[in-house]
Amino acid sequence: MLIIAIFLPANDTLFYDGKCSVCSSRAVSLLRRSDGRLLLRDIHSEQPIPNEPGKLLKLANLHLFTVEGHWLTGLDAALRAYSHTRWRWLCTPLRWRGLHAIGAWAYSLAELRRYRRLYSCPGCAPALDDR
Repeated sequence: MLIIAIFLPANDTLFYDGKCSVCSSRAVSLLRRSDGRLLLRDIHSEQPIPNEPGKLLKLANLHLFTVEGHWLTGLDAALRAYSHTRWRWLCTPLRWRGLHAIGAWAYSLAELRRYRRLYSCPGCAPALDDR
């Protein structure tokens, strides 16, 4: 019998924008409060891994790669990251269908605003439409 092993990380991996001071401070704070099963990767300092979303996508939306091998984005990525802290119970209402839809919409607007604020000049990063 042939067994093929797929090597996945032993932890969830959160990708954050190291050029954004707010993102960096929140990521470090989250890591300090985590249960040790969360890794952080700065989008700007890491070499891309095959089959990984592009840099622009990761800059525009929060991305998390789960230990099970799935990609989560936006609010779902944030909820999964906070599930590694002792405050995970505070996120429970955001998992309810109605609140999740509103929260995901608001989170995506905040992500878009952050991206435009940091990368609005043409030389900083290509437009979101060029993903």
